[in-house]
Amino acid sequence: MPVPPAVIAALIFGVVGFGIAVVALVFALLEFMDERDETTIADMYVEKRDAIVTVFVEMTTGVTGKGSGFFVSPDGYVVTAGHNLFNDPVPGPPAGNDITDKVPLVWVTVTNWNGTMEHRTVPADIVGIDGAGDLGLLKIPGVTKHNFLEFCDNRLAQPGTPCVVIGDPNGMDHQSCTVGVVRDEMYTLIAGSMPHEQIHIDADTMGGNSGSPILNAEGDVIGILNFGLAGQETFNGGTASSIMRVVIDRMLQDHANGTNLWTSGTHRDYNLKGYLGLQWDPVQNSHIIHHSGASGLDHTVFNHRGVVVQALDANGGLGVYNAAVAPGEQINAHTTDGDWILSIDGHDLGYLDNLIAPGTVTWHKKAGETVTIEWLQHSTQTIKTAVITLAAFPVTEDYPLNFSGYNC
Repeated sequence: MPVPPAVIAALIFGVVGFGIAVVALVFALLEFMDERDETTIADMYVEKRDAIVTVFVEMTTGVTGKGSGFFVSPDGYVVTAGHNLFNDPVPGPPAGNDITDKVPLVWVTVTNWNGTMEHRTVPADIVGIDGAGDLGLLKIPGVTKHNFLEFCDNRLAQPGTPCVVIGDPNGMDHQSCTVGVVRDEMYTLIAGSMPHEQIHIDADTMGGNSGSPILNAEGDVIGILNFGLAGQETFNGGTASSIMRVVIDRMLQDHANGTNLWTSGTHRDYNLKGYLGLQWDPVQNSHIIHHSGASGLDHTVFNHRGVVVQALDANGGLGVYNAAVAPGEQINAHTTDGDWILSIDGHDLGYLDNLIAPGTVTWHKKAGETVTIEWLQHSTQTIKTAVITLAAFPVTEDYPLNFSGYNC
């Protein structure tokens, strides 16, 4: 029996109508998700903004500067970039970046003081500075129950995930918000000037944002903004939360125990990070190509893993090791032909995916503790292991962007 045309038409229109309804539903859901994401970031900003402060400093020369910072506890501890607190914050050796030469005056602008909706600009005390990590810790007297930020594992922030920076760009807009994405959640800078794990983002920032928290979409800290390229405002980032936690926790513990870097009048390695005494560069294409013409080269050995040993501090852990072993077992240092350290305590080194900087391991340990390194000896093209006792991190090497010295 043939199907009447009216029934066929009804079925066609029904299917088409259902399809239109499905498409409309999909678009509605997408629009809802977009609105939800925007609302989430906006709501997160409102919830977290009182944890952000503007940092004002005055140097002994009378020169003033501005930066950003954020509460990490309800009782007045604030984290900022270490270079915000240097008395002469000029990039370079300790003559310009001396962590024992702090600014004499620090003030911070705090909103919603202790939850009272009152805004105040008040003096702050410097608890400590980690130069190579470019981290500073302040204490604001009188704070008892303030909004604060919590840390989150930076390695959970995969490339492409949203990130938010809140701070005071150029000292012109307190608690200004900018949004971007994570470029690299475990960034190792070429040239080895940053000894440990960084987080690399593309949020649009500028001077004055130094010390701003880098937040995930939930408002947790995945890093701190403390580096960027001049003229490239979307190529920036800073110390990752995995390293921040170690350094800040040690500062807090020291302060809770009554130890303060500045009241003692002398510097000591209060955060106790271990020291290899290593100047390094991550293995790159240029290093592999440089060795590609070597007779009998084993490409399964000379591959994209490790860091080139460019120079060694005789007083560092590796220097002391070399002095104690036979010449044939020493780790060779050279700008281009140095031996390669492949891993530390089983963690592979380098700058590609899932490879890390040496300090990411050694900064979790203290002077006197040991690490096991795996290294490639060029002269024999063999992989060797060695147990290294970490030395104390010297003040003379403890400054940001240490291109020419030993930073881990």
